[in-house]
Amino acid sequence: MIFRKAVFLLAAISATLAAAESEPATRQMDFSIAGIALGIPAGYLRAPLIDTNQIFHFVWIPATGEQDAQTGRVKDIGRSVSLWAFSAGPGDTAKEFLEDWTSPNEQKLDKVKILIATHIRIDGLDGLARSTTYRQAGNEFSTATVCFIRDMDIPASIAFQATGIEQPKTIRLAYILRLELPESQKEALLPTLDQIVKTITFTDLRRPVEVPLEFANTGELCLRQGLIIREITGWFPKFDRRGVTLTQPDFILDGTLTPSIRIGTCEMTSGETLENIGLADIEKDSQAGKNIEIISQGRVGNAFQFVLHQSPGLPATQPTTQPADAAGLPKLGLEIRRFMYNPTAKPGQPKCLVLTLAAKGCDVATAERIMESLATGILPAPTTKPAAEEKTTCASQPATVKSTP
Repeated sequence: MIFRKAVFLLAAISATLAAAESEPATRQMDFSIAGIALGIPAGYLRAPLIDTNQIFHFVWIPATGEQDAQTGRVKDIGRSVSLWAFSAGPGDTAKEFLEDWTSPNEQKLDKVKILIATHIRIDGLDGLARSTTYRQAGNEFSTATVCFIRDMDIPASIAFQATGIEQPKTIRLAYILRLELPESQKEALLPTLDQIVKTITFTDLRRPVEVPLEFANTGELCLRQGLIIREITGWFPKFDRRGVTLTQPDFILDGTLTPSIRIGTCEMTSGETLENIGLADIEKDSQAGKNIEIISQGRVGNAFQFVLHQSPGLPATQPTTQPADAAGLPKLGLEIRRFMYNPTAKPGQPKCLVLTLAAKGCDVATAERIMESLATGILPAPTTKPAAEEKTTCASQPATVKSTP
């Protein structure tokens, strides 16, 4: 009976959606590292990712609304649409995946109530949809969650270069699409979900190393000592005391977080050079037990760069300048470290930036292209504001200070 009611409800929504005025048209967006494209309703702005397997996270910001006192932005009212992707095993089903994903999350919430659970079709695939309500921090929310699993062949165009790693021929991906609204707007939940689901199309999967870095026009991340860097769209940021690490999952490599980008700072005393700082950094890692081979080193403009092959957990050795192999390809992983001056440094801020790219199944030329894009795009353009108006400090805890459309 519940299944029939759910099917009838979704059919009724589809029939009346064209006349609905509560949700404007969507804008189609491609998320190639997960092999999927879909439409995001107008009015939703891109927000920082909240975990490593999240592909996107958009929040709806009203045209007018209460502003946050700290950021000056209109407050997020708890209306969002998000997508996660995971590597799935041969016997995994959408029902099991949905239960495994929702169960630990719902344990943190109050008064969770399942309203509808029904089968759904997504671009020719069978999926499972579930609508729930819950309470958190005194507020009530309505959610719709859809899970579907896709089997796919690896495209012949996939660039895969590594020794000792077997390239798979087929993979399975499980997707979790989630829409969340305040309870006061629950009438828009299923129409909005139906609107998004109808736009879903599956595309060729691409590795993160093949996708050019995209820097947010206005999104910024705040590191320690007031250092501001530009946000990289679609990468999950994890902050620590000395900087931030950004990752994306590579589903060709079973969801391994590769490449990873590390943006940090280093102290620089009078008379030190970028080369000396870099060699000391590599020596420190070697003494800690990491096996490091220096493939190449040298100046890149005003910066100094090392291309390395690094394998953690091996007996400590002295760094060697011998190449990893005749083709310049690493056996397991490739790493590039670029040490550069901080051109925006103010008094009390670090004068040296360290950009690190670590990647598996990637050749040197591709890694160097990514590093060059990172180095030229990560810092905001020089401000034209008067000095008195410049933002000179960050919050005590690293945080995203702006969101982007």
